[in-house]
Amino acid sequence: MADVHRRGGRHPARHALRRAHRDRALPGRAPPGRRRGPLRAADRLRPAAGRVRLAGQRAQQPVLLAGARSEPPLALSLVGRRGDPDRRLQRGRAGRPLARRLARRGDGALSVLVGAVGLTFLVLTLLSLPIVFALGIAGFAGLVVGNFSLQKLPSSLVAGSQSWVLLAIPTFVFAGSLMERCGMSYALVDLARALVGSVRGGLGISVVLAEYFFSGISGSTIADVSAIGAMLTPPMLRAGYAREHAASLVASATAMGILVPPAIFMIVLGQVTDTSVVAIFLGGFIPAAVTAACLTVVILVQAHRLHWPKDRRPTLAEFGATVRASLVPMVVPILIVLGFFFGVFTATEAGALVAFYAVGAALLYYRNVTLREMLRLVHESALLTAAVVFLLAVASVYQFLMGMLGVPAMLGELLQPLETTPWLFLFAVSLIVVLFGMVLEGLPAAVVLVPVVFPVARKIGIHPIHFNIVLTAAVGIGLFLPPIGVGLLMALRFAEVSVGRHFRA
Repeated sequence: MADVHRRGGRHPARHALRRAHRDRALPGRAPPGRRRGPLRAADRLRPAAGRVRLAGQRAQQPVLLAGARSEPPLALSLVGRRGDPDRRLQRGRAGRPLARRLARRGDGALSVLVGAVGLTFLVLTLLSLPIVFALGIAGFAGLVVGNFSLQKLPSSLVAGSQSWVLLAIPTFVFAGSLMERCGMSYALVDLARALVGSVRGGLGISVVLAEYFFSGISGSTIADVSAIGAMLTPPMLRAGYAREHAASLVASATAMGILVPPAIFMIVLGQVTDTSVVAIFLGGFIPAAVTAACLTVVILVQAHRLHWPKDRRPTLAEFGATVRASLVPMVVPILIVLGFFFGVFTATEAGALVAFYAVGAALLYYRNVTLREMLRLVHESALLTAAVVFLLAVASVYQFLMGMLGVPAMLGELLQPLETTPWLFLFAVSLIVVLFGMVLEGLPAAVVLVPVVFPVARKIGIHPIHFNIVLTAAVGIGLFLPPIGVGLLMALRFAEVSVGRHFRA
């Protein structure tokens, strides 16, 4: 434009006066006529250079579709043309999340796609398709229908199942199964009955105490229900406890036991949220102890109200024999607590150490397990571990899709009013997790819901350990929530009582 003015375009006289004033204000400069040639060349190059620089800046502005990850899985180049209908992308708004811009434009395509994925998953689940296949099919269908790039999908599948911490699952499962087969769980139950059985309602309190001990070596909630329900339900029924009350005691104690390390759910949760599993383990001891104390108070009140019987007080010789028999299994929880507290080993190393200790105790002390039975336990532990790892790998497809759609960012904007009240956010998430845990069990609930809500919790300022412990407790409640909680159904089976009768009681 300056070149046009100098050639006598619009307002040549005015620009001539301006040049004269400029030359008078800066004495010592050469006459403008001698600089006119170089100025014309620079003026010709300046607009072109500006256009090239602007295009380069626009080409490097990505639209991040996965706000929860450090590496964006998808970026759209925003080099606009003059004829583009949406000129707002060329006005410095390219850095905004895609979901927010589409929402402001009134485009509900993303919401429709998210709803379609959720509906597909729900329909497949109602058709009794296994959760892992329903989750994978719904996630892959969303990626295909949404026309997203699938280049990073194979690496996400592999990364979802590759973690050192997952090696702790087969070792803890094998150790817990072997200890139960050896009879260590019976020794812990006898110790609990010897400690508190002589008070009114002591048999019910022994259920809570035995679960606190046994969950520290089993690592599996379902194994806890099977062991505690099989060992303590018949004595409670013989002592005069109602079947509904016996089932409720086993269910409530096992729901508390999910907070006692080592729990498989805690290991998976640490993998999904990228949090230290050892820190989650250490964070679960005190909440579990507080919950056990509250359950004990409730049992004492109910025992005096319903006149529950007392257990026989053991003699001094019987008490000593019970304590000696429980020393071997009690080494495991003490070893885990001290090792984690002083940082001696990680969760994976602790699992290997506990498994080695269980094998040594079975072969050298108890001597009631054959090699064939031990190999069968190894096979069962491998099958359970394969199911968990397969679930995590398939869930990475769902997690990949949620990141592509920007669901964490959309949820963060939706829950933005709760940033000033984190407790309300935790309460809402816990309520959802309880319902998920009742319908989908613990692990599917974790891999479906946690990748969506955890980035929001971290943005609000909730500590990851606090968040994981609250979610673990919520899943424990959901597993035993009537009428269709999986753990509750198992407890009712041992007490031989129907769901309707228990619900009415």
